[in-house]
Amino acid sequence: MKTGEFTQAVEKLGYTIRLVGRDKAYFRIYINDAIAAVIDGNAFMSSDTVFTEFEQLDDARKLELGSLIIKYACTPINEREGEAE
Repeated sequence: MKTGEFTQAVEKLGYTIRLVGRDKAYFRIYINDAIAAVIDGNAFMSSDTVFTEFEQLDDARKLELGSLIIKYACTPINEREGEAE
């Protein structure tokens, strides 16, 4: 999954996504200004959803957002940039 596809899909679900960190490599997903998930854009299979805001989502919303996070985290780093397929 390309980075642009990921960020657009997260925003389409109604969440806010921001790049943070010194090298802007970490994605933070927010619900109501509270962190719900963090994804390391420079690491393969690195994400964290152990936040209250994520835990309070209903199962359908967890599956929607969690599936996107997993799909992006599972994408090899060298395949995340460039044009969407």
